[in-house]
Amino acid sequence: MTVIAAVSLFDGVMLLADSRVTVKRAGHPAFHCDIAQKILPLTNSMALAFSGDVRAIAMFAPELICQMRRRRRLDTVSLLLWIPPIP
Repeated sequence: MTVIAAVSLFDGVMLLADSRVTVKRAGHPAFHCDIAQKILPLTNSMALAFSGDVRAIAMFAPELICQMRRRRRLDTVSLLLWIPPIP
């Protein structure tokens, strides 16, 4: 179970998440890692928090960051254009 919490403050937002990731592979016991970073800073005013499949975010985040470096607009509406299709 992943816990992600946010609170709106006068000068911004505080975003918190746990740090445990469980990796399951066929034929192997589950592996637990307690130092995963589930909040990825994108800009001074934007971050991405995730829960769920680590492989999905591992594909998604580098593509998002790469596309952000090529664009000037960093508003949240443009974020929808950066999301690659998930197979």
